[in-house]
Amino acid sequence: MSFNFHNHKMRTVTTEEKPVSFNIYFTPAFFPVQTPNTPRPTRVLDALLRGLEKIKQGWTKGTLMRSLGDGRMQYCARGALVIGSGYNTRAEGFLYRALPSEIRVIFINYDSCAAQRGDVIAYYNDLGRTSEADIHALYDRAIALAQAEGA
Repeated sequence: MSFNFHNHKMRTVTTEEKPVSFNIYFTPAFFPVQTPNTPRPTRVLDALLRGLEKIKQGWTKGTLMRSLGDGRMQYCARGALVIGSGYNTRAEGFLYRALPSEIRVIFINYDSCAAQRGDVIAYYNDLGRTSEADIHALYDRAIALAQAEGA
């Protein structure tokens, strides 16, 4: 199997059987996420609202998304944003800013690095004490921040 990725555009993946084309977007941590036909919103608020909608469909820990096998999907806090609206670093920044202060203080050096902010969001999602209600509240705070700043 060979991969050809460059500049986040449509690329061809060649397998032993036949070439297949699909969109691959790399998150800052160089984690490829397949998002076919996913619009990339220009507004942060739209991205956050789409992410919250994905979380309401189903929430999970330990992975960006999980198939339940019956057509339904579950998403983690970061995965809902990445898969729901393409990779929007500004929207992820609002999610990061909405994290509880006790989480952000642990990772204070990550404030200026987009790649690491996403990792902190995933860390918070996967904490044993974090519940689905906590993730809903995280998105609600991020949405309120985006509305207040007109993003």
